[in-house]
Amino acid sequence: MKIGLNFVLTGIPEINILGAGIGTLVCYAFITAAACWFLCRETKIRLPIHSIFTKPVIAALFCCIAAYFSCFAMAKVLPQSAAAALAVPVAVLVYTASLLCLRALRREDVQMLPKGHKLVKILEKHRLIM
Repeated sequence: MKIGLNFVLTGIPEINILGAGIGTLVCYAFITAAACWFLCRETKIRLPIHSIFTKPVIAALFCCIAAYFSCFAMAKVLPQSAAAALAVPVAVLVYTASLLCLRALRREDVQMLPKGHKLVKILEKHRLIM
């Protein structure tokens, strides 16, 4: 699938090299959907699609918007490479804040982090995790 999409999409002059990224995205989306479908079929469970996919995608959109606009704003006063390098930490902070505001993190997720037990206490105190 990926090879076929890459071959076809990169051959279209308007798409060109962006076709490789599109092919990769489509391939991974297919793999994820197929894996979830087989998992549900074999184990007879229902996945909470909203908490597994929707909340992280919303947080990722906020992250992308923050990265784009912070890079755009900083590129007016800094070289493009420095602006891009500084936009990455901004995007990470926005993504983390978005996950917390959307309550997308579970207690078990945070406990796996270094010093996770301390983080859980702080986040539960502020009702930022489930």
